[in-house]
Amino acid sequence: MHTIALRTNSNTTNSDSVSETSTNSDCTASTTCSNSNSVPAFLTKLWNLVEDPKYDDLICWSQGGTSFIIRNQDQFARKLLPKYYKHKNLASFIRQLNMYGFRKTSNLEHSGLKNESDEVEFYHQYFLRGQGVFLECIKRKVRYCLLNM
Repeated sequence: MHTIALRTNSNTTNSDSVSETSTNSDCTASTTCSNSNSVPAFLTKLWNLVEDPKYDDLICWSQGGTSFIIRNQDQFARKLLPKYYKHKNLASFIRQLNMYGFRKTSNLEHSGLKNESDEVEFYHQYFLRGQGVFLECIKRKVRYCLLNM
């Protein structure tokens, strides 16, 4: 096991800082990740998509860099998903995000019951702009099955 010090951007507001938005109390000072240097292909591809400025019209970092935004869901599903994930199913992509612990965030400007924008934003405490080293801390959720014997 090794320890990675968590750095936050001092130019962000309190609502954008990792220590304020993190649900994991261990994340404020340092984070310990397993020694498996293997980052799943799903996460590597996602990181590359969000980091690549040529796709900013479809997927990009939020202003604070603590989440990412899919700007045009239909275009994203038709143009980028088949190129990187070999399918066009946005629901499957979102299900994968959820399996890795990503959560959809709500924008206070669009706090109505239905968001009329075609944008959707996702957050994970270890998916941070400029901090690719934290990708190895993102683990897929494990399902447990209890058998009645």
